[in-house]
This record gives sequence, structure tokens and C-alpha cells, in this order.
Amino acid sequence: MNRTRSNQPLLKIHGCVDTKDYTLWCRSQLSDPPTNDANEELKRRLERSKDWLRANLLEKDLLFIGFWTDWSYLTEIVADSFISVHCPLVVLVDPAATGVLQAKAPGLWNWAHSSGVDFVHVPEYGEPFLECLRTEYSKTLLAQVLRSAESSFHAVAPGQPIPSQTFDAAHVDDLYQLRRDFAGVAFNRAPKLPNKADMVGVGRIHLRLRAKGCRLDGSSYVTTENQRIRVVNGKTDVLSDVQARHRDEPNKPIEDKYVICPGAFDAGGAASNIARPQKAASIVRPGGSGEWITEEAAYEKGLI
Repeated sequence: MNRTRSNQPLLKIHGCVDTKDYTLWCRSQLSDPPTNDANEELKRRLERSKDWLRANLLEKDLLFIGFWTDWSYLTEIVADSFISVHCPLVVLVDPAATGVLQAKAPGLWNWAHSSGVDFVHVPEYGEPFLECLRTEYSKTLLAQVLRSAESSFHAVAPGQPIPSQTFDAAHVDDLYQLRRDFAGVAFNRAPKLPNKADMVGVGRIHLRLRAKGCRLDGSSYVTTENQRIRVVNGKTDVLSDVQARHRDEPNKPIEDKYVICPGAFDAGGAASNIARPQKAASIVRPGGSGEWITEEAAYEKGLI
């Protein structure tokens, strides 16, 4: 269904065990006459999925990761859906030789090599490719946020040169944690499509910390006094509520001294454990680490 979403649409056409009666398991479900309502409903869903693919994939770049599969009846369905769709770029990630890939899915192969399509075969397994993709995507996104905060940085530090805006040395797991902190979501939540305008304050604090000589270590900064500082998007929430969202995070090997929350505000100066009682740290349910402070408090403490 076409409607506005805060996340990308996901069309799942196979493997959903929650509705196994409507899941495509074998070719007989397609070729045999429908024997029950489930088969009839399955065929209706497949036709709706084909229509959705044809409408939504037009002129989109496509990335296939290991989908040139041994299940020929599935590739035939996909090829039938794509037959009238033009995609400028098709990237296939699969370690098999091109001859094997062509033989496995001739319909998809011919479609991907049609006129006006730039086809790229990456002879790689999916896991390392996806790790590289996640790494480069995260580096690019985070650097863009820091660049979008340049004018904000100059407003609070006029004449000061812009520090480095790269995240080249960060590990993929740390980059993902940084993306969560930039978005202000807890460790057990995925950051949705980014709105960089909502992250300018986070970018400004990152630039300020770098200008102060702090170095990025994992997903936190280390000051010249060897104190660790984390930056979490406060999203205009009460500071105690921001801390509460992250209360059940696992303990870090090295705890943060401060957690700066740009955009958050202190509810009358009340401590977070007064505004909302915090669970004591334990092996089963660790408490939030460090002192959670607003951007204003970080300036008062001379951290930024």
C-alpha cells in the first residue's frame, strides 16, 4: 500500500513462518489448480506483489545479495515481475562464476543485461560485502551530519577552523552505535531514516569536542585529561527521559565520564534519579553510565 512511512517499505515474498499457509514453498502451489482458500490467496498476493514491484522499482538501482538462488521458481517469479521494469544499475553480489549465475537464473540474467542497464557482478560473499556497505554508509552519513553543523559550530566558535569531519578509523559496530546516538535511540532500537536537520546539535558537539583536542575511541571521545565523553541526541526531551531510554544498556568495558545530550533540557535542575528513579547497576540490569548533562552544562564544565 502506498502511504507515507518513517522507514523504507519492505516487501517480503518468502519465508514468513507466521503465515505459513500463504507462503510460497514449492512450485506446485503455482502450477496446480488451487485446492483451498490458502492457495488462492497466495496467488492473489503474488500478483499484488508483482504489481507493487513494477510500480516501485522503476528507474531504481537494485542490489542483489545471494538471490541468484537454486530455487528457480522464485527467480522466475522475480524475473516475471521485473520484465517491464527498467533499472539503471543492477549489482549482484555472489561468489559464483558468471556462467553459473547465468545458468541459475537466465530470465534475471537477460533482464539485467538488457539495453540501458549497467550490470556489475561483485564476486564476494554477502556477509563481508554487507559489512563494507554498512561501514561506508555510516561513515558517509555521520560525516554529512558534521558538515551540516559547520555554520552552527561557527556561531558558537567564530573564526575557529573546522576540525576533521571523518570517521575513518571507527569499527562498523562503533559506527552503528554512533548512528543510534546521533538519532537518540536506545541500544535495542534501530535508527530509522535520518533527518539531518534533527542532528545538527549532535554534529556541533562532535565538532566542538574535536576542536578541543578530543579523539574518537569506539563511539565515545577521550579528552586530553583521559575522560570519556559520549554524545546522545536529546531531541528536545527532558534530560531524565533521555537517560531513561538508555537505562538498560549493557555496561561498557570503559565507562563514560559524561554523556552530553544536545537538545535536552533539565527539568528545573532535578537530578534524573529524582525525576524518574533509576535502577541500580547490576549484571542482569545495568544502569546508565556517567553523568548525563545538557549542552549548557557541558559548556559550564568546560567540556566543549
